Amino acid sequence: MRTKLMIIPLVAAATMSFSVYASTTPPANSMALSDVLQSVERQFSPTYIDEVNWDDDGYWEVEYVDRNGAKREIKIDPVTGDILK
Repeated sequence: MRTKLMIIPLVAAATMSFSVYASTTPPANSMALSDVLQSVERQFSPTYIDEVNWDDDGYWEVEYVDRNGAKREIKIDPVTGDILK
């Protein structure tokens, strides 16, 4: 019973955060997401890409798992494809 009560707030929070992020989009002059991900694959040779999100601060956030099994996160400029610090 306790688990069901905990799930309801998580679903509500996820729905609210989605509506905030869904209102922002990459700029019109952005690289195609497929090109951004190909660049990640060339540069980092990940075992797999776990998650890709558009951040409302203006960059792609890519989470991947490297060959050693470590989870990594990078932020990528949508126009240039550069890794942001």
